[in-house]
Amino acid sequence: MGLVLNILNDLVYAGFDKLQEMVIDVGSEEVLTLLGCLFTSEAPLTDTFLRKHCTTRKRKALTPLVQENAVAGDADKFVAIKVYIRKTDKRILYAECREDFIDLLFTFLAIPLEFAWDLSVDIVNMGCVGNLSRSVKNLSFEKQKEATVSQCVLPYYYKFRAQLLDIVIQEEDSEYECLVPRNGYPSSNCKFSKKIKKDVLSNGERIVKFTQMHSNTSSYAGVGFVKGETNFIVSDDLFITPMSTSSTISLLSKLQMNISDIDEQVINISKAEAVGLLRASLITTSALTNGLSNFLSKM
Repeated sequence: MGLVLNILNDLVYAGFDKLQEMVIDVGSEEVLTLLGCLFTSEAPLTDTFLRKHCTTRKRKALTPLVQENAVAGDADKFVAIKVYIRKTDKRILYAECREDFIDLLFTFLAIPLEFAWDLSVDIVNMGCVGNLSRSVKNLSFEKQKEATVSQCVLPYYYKFRAQLLDIVIQEEDSEYECLVPRNGYPSSNCKFSKKIKKDVLSNGERIVKFTQMHSNTSSYAGVGFVKGETNFIVSDDLFITPMSTSSTISLLSKLQMNISDIDEQVINISKAEAVGLLRASLITTSALTNGLSNFLSKM
């Protein structure tokens, strides 16, 4: 009872007459709503279970990330992109880039939320994800504490060109095994495994080893999410399209811009800018402008 009274006092409740206890069924719809509310609401439980939708809060301006001192050996790790900026309000209209920047952006889809929060210096603007992360780290179970090491490890097939966020990529194990008939060949429904136990063999089957081979012998063979040697356009809200003359003209027409109001700049994306873009992609609809705010403020 003492614990309950302390909680109610902290919440400024003088009595019990306005309190109500509810039993709530949590299904997939509620879980998806709650996931969205983690970023857009300061009261995600209330919005999910009572209002049945996320109410968008008035956001504070993103605090520019403090530029970190370059670590020895990291000075050459950057990705160059060309951005087009509206002079009147210093907003990035879109960026032109190569496949290395696209690989960096697509990697955001695979990064765990806890790792994204740990990279951010502005906890408030990450919604309730920070509270979840602190809760896990404050648990008393040693095994769970050991599991909260701030490191992001992705499978080998997430290997990409622009490695700016200290992500660990597992080494590729290219040897596989498959069960095939003794006098036959692998079929289209052959199931590949890292290791097949011999006790599963039956009806004269045999185990055949396969090694993955790349048709391209370049250093980037099998690397990245998009086709190499390609130019792309990235809008402020991270909508990505292959670049062409028609797509550029179409975008400028859609923005209804005066040509004299457009400024062209080349930006080198290092770790600090990559972290800013990751954070902005989760909580804003102007990811380029907010994520590259350090660069814009210098202008």
